[in-house]
Amino acid sequence: MKQFSRDRVATFIVIGVILLVALVYTLFVISQNKREQANDNPANQALQVAADEVPYTDLAGNPLSLDEYVGKVLVVNSWASWSPDSATELKIFAALRSKYDLDEVVILAINRAEPQTTAERYLRTLAVSDQVQLVLDPTDRYYRSIGGFAMPETIIYDRKGGIVHHQRGPLTADQASVYIDQALSKQDE
Repeated sequence: MKQFSRDRVATFIVIGVILLVALVYTLFVISQNKREQANDNPANQALQVAADEVPYTDLAGNPLSLDEYVGKVLVVNSWASWSPDSATELKIFAALRSKYDLDEVVILAINRAEPQTTAERYLRTLAVSDQVQLVLDPTDRYYRSIGGFAMPETIIYDRKGGIVHHQRGPLTADQASVYIDQALSKQDE
């Protein structure tokens, strides 16, 4: 009888270990799939920086992880001091900043590989630094990743990182509002 109960206990332990291993493996596979799906969206692909690449930075030179903003509506604008339309758009985005909740909409203004001093000097004339997340991209990675060929270029991403609108050339305040509202109204599928 003791042998029977020992066998039964051993069987339950083996079954428990097998179920635990299966559960851990299942959770691992699910998390890997979610991570791969998240990395497959256009926003992640454009905003991620590989470990061996020069990082995006803020105006103070601090590294930024732009892919951490995925999950919010993103308005990403490529700008440069030599583009006359960039000044207009940066002012538009600064004005729009007050219209939207900071927890829902992030406006990123990514400079196209200009020296930090050039970008700072230009931005001082516009007074937009407090309303828009200004980003330096020393290698012009973002612009190349989106297949940029006009200036400025703006992409509005929904919460899942999908592209709602890609504007090549200038964008008006009304157009930007329409596309941001469209991105905000998109339901999670």
